[in-house]
Amino acid sequence: MKRIIINFLFLLGLASTTLLAPSIPAQADNTQSNFAIAGMSATDAKNFLASLQKNLKDNAINAIAAEVNYPLRMNGNGSTTMIKNNKDFVKNFTTIFTDNVRNAVLQQDPNKLFANYQGVMIGNGQVWIANYAKPNYNAKILIKTVNN
Repeated sequence: MKRIIINFLFLLGLASTTLLAPSIPAQADNTQSNFAIAGMSATDAKNFLASLQKNLKDNAINAIAAEVNYPLRMNGNGSTTMIKNNKDFVKNFTTIFTDNVRNAVLQQDPNKLFANYQGVMIGNGQVWIANYAKPNYNAKILIKTVNN
């Protein structure tokens, strides 16, 4: 009887793993379906990254500030700071977008973005972006978190 129970549990575990596996996004694959869980398309994420990279290269701080969801969560030096608005972002830009953050964004390969239910990660988590549009609307992708 014990052997039957063990075999049953093994088969149940195998069946549930097989059934659940297709719903788990592959982290290394940059396909359209992987971005759906983040609420955006791969094209939307790549376009946002290209815009952010251009604005960083041009030092267009006001343009970057317009691509932020406020309040912005900034994590660094063992603490979290909330940047309340566009004015605070511009004033504290160099503290928020440190060299580490800038380099991570500028060096990010658009074909190697990582997406999950929290959004899309740029770099090694230095910047997270998310879609703030309502369902069935055009994407409104904004920066949600900066980890410097």
